[in-house]
Amino acid sequence: MLLLLGNVLCAIGALFSFYATYKLGFAEDKQEVFKFSSVSCAFLLVGSAMLASWPAVALDVVWLFLSILGYKDKPMPKCFIIMKKALWVFFVAGVAAMLVGEFSLAAIMCACIYVVAYSSFAGGFMSRSGYIIWCLLGYVLFVPHLYEVQSYSVLGMETISFILAVIGWFKLSSNKEHAVE
Repeated sequence: MLLLLGNVLCAIGALFSFYATYKLGFAEDKQEVFKFSSVSCAFLLVGSAMLASWPAVALDVVWLFLSILGYKDKPMPKCFIIMKKALWVFFVAGVAAMLVGEFSLAAIMCACIYVVAYSSFAGGFMSRSGYIIWCLLGYVLFVPHLYEVQSYSVLGMETISFILAVIGWFKLSSNKEHAVE
């Protein structure tokens, strides 16, 4: 029953996340992205805790906090400029973890990528296109863990968000609005 309820809550959070991802690539107002991300995180946080997907719980706590700061248009700490340089380290470490079957560690590296990229985007240190690219790379690291812990609703959400992000990235790239970072 806990497995079912956790996946239902994550599915509700996924619906809000889809809309936030859509807004990321197709809307002008960044505040809408942050508003729907906040609601999404609340559902995903509770659902992921029920599924004992601790990397997802940690990610959702931080994501919720950053979404609220972004929505309120609060300045992000300048340390994210420095942390942005660590994105490739997180990605390479995540790939190495996947290669040796440490899927939870790969998911933690994904969470690090998501948090640094999202906070850099929210703080104005990264373009929309750059943020989308890092999310696409993080997705690759997260999938095996989600399958391993049977978090199918989040896996579905991540997959649909991946598709929406690719479409949004192509839209942004065709408009040449933002440079890829």
